[in-house]
This record gives sequence, C-alpha cells and structure tokens, in this order.
Amino acid sequence: MKKFTKKIILVSLFFAFITCKGLNEYKVIGSYYLIDMDYDQKSRSLSYKLADGNYLGIIDETVFAVGYNENYIIVKQHPRKFPEFPNRRVTNYFIVPITKRSTYSPETEILGPLNLQEFSSKCNELNIGKEVKFTEWI
Repeated sequence: MKKFTKKIILVSLFFAFITCKGLNEYKVIGSYYLIDMDYDQKSRSLSYKLADGNYLGIIDETVFAVGYNENYIIVKQHPRKFPEFPNRRVTNYFIVPITKRSTYSPETEILGPLNLQEFSSKCNELNIGKEVKFTEWI
C-alpha cells in the first residue's frame, strides 16, 4: 500500500510540474494569445483565454506570423503533425474575427485554412487592407 501511495504522490508532482512550467503566452489583442511550450516554439498556436485562465485552442501549430486590425486577426501557419517538424513548404492563412465578448466558441467564424489566392480574395471581400502588419514569431 505504501508503494502505491508513493507512486500517486510522484505522479501528482510530475503533472503539477508539467502544467506549471514551460508554457509561454504572448498577448496578441483582447483575449487572444500565442501559446507555446518553453522548449518548443514549433508548438506555437493561437488560443483564446477564458475568464477562468484556461485557454481554448483556435489555430493549431505552427503559427509563425500574426497581424491584426480592430476586427480581424490574420494568422500564417506552417502545418505540423507532431512529432514531425513544421512543413515550411506550405503556408496556411486564417482570418479570425475578433470576439469582443467572452465566449466558449471563438472558433466558429474562422475562415481557413486558406491558400494565398483564397486569402487575398477573402481580404478583398472583407475590406481587410494592407494596413495589417505581421509580426514574425519564428
């Protein structure tokens, strides 16, 4: 019985350590954050921070550039299937409408993944001009 109790304590400490260490957050705008693990920027994703401090993933890894205006966040992503490296030969584009109110489903109106031609067409349709400047993260 004592061995079982020691194992439970060790496993609990291990999970506490993992969940408390190594998570980096970078605020984009409002409740939108880029999240990655301390040791692996290839895991960077766009998430929505809830009032309770938890995150909802919106755009999976690997997000490498982000820009925004008052209505939209524009995301550039190299797709990645763990444990492989991001596929830098492919760039997906996403248009994320900025939700100004707290929600548990911020991903419902996201446009993407889009290729460059589809992205340009949607930007014209939504009047997203060249005023959106990107910040490269990788």
